[in-house]
Amino acid sequence: MVFNEFLDVAVSFPAVLFGFLLMVVVVYWLLVIIGGTGFDDGAQDRPPRLVTAVGLRGLPVNVAASVMIVVAWLVCVAVMLVLAPNAGAAGVGLTLGAVAAAVLAAWLVTAVLAYAVRSSVADHPPAPADLVGGLCIVRSVDVGADFGVAELATGDGAPTLIEVRQTGGDDLSTGSTALIVKYEPGDDVFWVKAHEPDFGTRS
Repeated sequence: MVFNEFLDVAVSFPAVLFGFLLMVVVVYWLLVIIGGTGFDDGAQDRPPRLVTAVGLRGLPVNVAASVMIVVAWLVCVAVMLVLAPNAGAAGVGLTLGAVAAAVLAAWLVTAVLAYAVRSSVADHPPAPADLVGGLCIVRSVDVGADFGVAELATGDGAPTLIEVRQTGGDDLSTGSTALIVKYEPGDDVFWVKAHEPDFGTRS
């Protein structure tokens, strides 16, 4: 009986909206697991402004979206299961309330998770050598053997400026994407090369 009520609610409006998104999330993560698509943790990129604006900085966009969708679906189903039998004529109001409660709860849970991640990363900043192999964005006019500045994102998404150098002749100017290939602790500088030599400068 309870299971039948659960199914009725899960395939009915508004829970079915979140249910569709939940199926998309499941398919996406299955593809990640089997290697059909890559997992972009966003560790070296500045987080989208919207993610930062809503307090979710610190989580990759795909993780934040997945958590929000799962929580929203669970809350929406739970609200409809508890209140729908006694809704009476207030069906429309209940539906809108369930959607609002689901979205709010999803945001709260995800924001708390993002805060926990940011706090953990702040307590354990990455060692410079751990940044080797990552990407950075050139912020100086150019990069040479004795000068260069680039920006990278720390684990919590906050931009950090680093000193960079190169020995090659790659076209590394403002806005170029560079690959960190070596860290020199004596001078506290990172050696880099163009990540995409043919498209080193963004248009």
